[in-house]
Amino acid sequence: MKAVCRSYGAALLLLLLLAVSDACDVLPGAAPVEYDVGEEVMVQVVKLSSPQTGLPLDYYEALPFCAPKDLRDEGRHRLGQLLRGDRALTSLYAVHVLRAERCKVLGANMSVARWHKSEGEQLPADCTHSYTAAEIAQFVRLIKDNYRVHWELDDMPAMQPKPYLTGVRQEYDAGFLLGQHDDSGTVTLNNYVRITIKYAPHGEDKIHIVGFEVEPRSIDSSDCHSRESRQLRIAPEPVTKSITWTYSVTWEESSVSWHERWEPYRIATAPSVAEVRWLAVANSALVVFFLTGTVAAILLRALHADITSKLVTGASDEEDGAAWKQLCADVARPPPLPLLFACLVGCGTEVLASVAAALACGGFGRPLALPPAATISLLCAPAAAAGGYVAARMYGTMRKKRWWLSSSLAALLAPLLLFSLFGLMNLVIASAKSSRAVPFAALLELFLVLCATSLPLALAGGYAAKLRQPIVASGCHFERHVPRFVPPPRHWFERPTARVLLSGALPFGAVLVELLIVFCELWRGKVATGVVASLSTSDLCLFLVVVLAILIVTCAETAVVMCYFQLCAEDHRWWWCAFANGSSLALYVLCYCALFYFARLWPRAAAAATVIYVGYSLCAVLLLALMTGAVGVGACFVFVY
Repeated sequence: MKAVCRSYGAALLLLLLLAVSDACDVLPGAAPVEYDVGEEVMVQVVKLSSPQTGLPLDYYEALPFCAPKDLRDEGRHRLGQLLRGDRALTSLYAVHVLRAERCKVLGANMSVARWHKSEGEQLPADCTHSYTAAEIAQFVRLIKDNYRVHWELDDMPAMQPKPYLTGVRQEYDAGFLLGQHDDSGTVTLNNYVRITIKYAPHGEDKIHIVGFEVEPRSIDSSDCHSRESRQLRIAPEPVTKSITWTYSVTWEESSVSWHERWEPYRIATAPSVAEVRWLAVANSALVVFFLTGTVAAILLRALHADITSKLVTGASDEEDGAAWKQLCADVARPPPLPLLFACLVGCGTEVLASVAAALACGGFGRPLALPPAATISLLCAPAAAAGGYVAARMYGTMRKKRWWLSSSLAALLAPLLLFSLFGLMNLVIASAKSSRAVPFAALLELFLVLCATSLPLALAGGYAAKLRQPIVASGCHFERHVPRFVPPPRHWFERPTARVLLSGALPFGAVLVELLIVFCELWRGKVATGVVASLSTSDLCLFLVVVLAILIVTCAETAVVMCYFQLCAEDHRWWWCAFANGSSLALYVLCYCALFYFARLWPRAAAAATVIYVGYSLCAVLLLALMTGAVGVGACFVFVY
């Protein structure tokens, strides 16, 4: 047995070392790339995305673009890429360091392949092609859905400068428009792009790339600099049309260093929107501050009055009028299904620790930019030790012995639920031929890595809890008594259902504005593009840290207040009620998800995009219920014991 444990430990250590080595290779700021003058730089095509449909598409599969003959995937298969549907593929855009290009035809003097062509059709010498009416209709459909093209160069996303200024700095949009359309039905295709690459000199004949901007245009000629060039119209009459794809490359020296190359693109929203965001946080923090004082005053006054009356009269707990004092022999009585209860609390603790680790790491880098093994090892695996410890500790407090079972189930419960839900969602997304569909092998790899790293750490946390003495409330000997009779509720607000609904209303009201901001950024074309999340990571993480703190404080306070009211009603069954009171916030968030969909997204979202929204919403609600439920149980446990 010891030999098996040593072998497993060595394998786990090797897995962690491989994850760390992968992380060191992709952490921002860890490995700048130097380019020599004249060296070819790879422009990678990533995907097509639309804030209107929310469904990312594969670049070469969605539209009949031409591709290099040796088409290959240049991505590092990071977790963020898998979740966003990004695939970094090679392209025919030839870019060489400090070599300007003017109106160059795409694919000229290169090996062109992979046209959507009929049998026997010859490949052209470049990417000039006569598109059929059906192919033109594909472009028209995606342009009307406001699809944007996403490229990458040296891990920098292509950014389109906005034609106007809303502040003192230039603002950008992630990716560039595939084309334009108006109310009259006229659709133009952007078949020319002006690529501007900003660089910082580094030594002799070497540079660092610090910016990648693309400005698209629609021209109906091969001379992209002609003043008489008309726009390339492809609608309202879809007809066969010959299209020439051209591009220009300009290099601009910049004073921005490589480590600060994200700074010019950090402004993703207008300054007024950012101010509103922090004003909402300040308003919620002020509400929580007064709520904390009010709750503390009420509880201290009530408890002080009860304890003072006992000291003055000298009455015993049975003779005292305070109902909560008569439950001393029953508050420590284990709840029904103690194993499931301990597993849910431990799993919620693991979720909370993972969220805290993600926000902490997000302040220094981009955790979703790491490979899957590195992300799992960095965020989820250490949190499993905390979850296993809490589950075993809670199970031991209930006078149970199988600590290893509670720790193991706490580590595996959330992954099983999430991967089952994500697997069903992935099947629907794959049927829509979206690039967001995660390969089954990658999904299985994520699950196995998570289990292989989380399970032993959860058992280690459970063993640490086993070594400690179980927590026992003084004078609570429930084994000597039968369960105390619970009187029926006298008022409507004393019913468990009413307490649960009231418990979730207050935390939801405290974070309602912040929730609206997060939903708008996630599902209205900002973070959904996968770029803003990597541009303003520190600010976003700071915002989420404050919101998380407000959420935890309000959930803990409301759970304690509802627990006090329950004990005053002579109801000693507080365990599951504490979990339900804490997790009731998830019910309000679920209703808000449905309201947001019908108010903001429906009916423009595609069917597969609806599945994505519903799937991710259910995952978020499930994790939120586990996390806030664990917070409620922890606060009530401290209060009762």
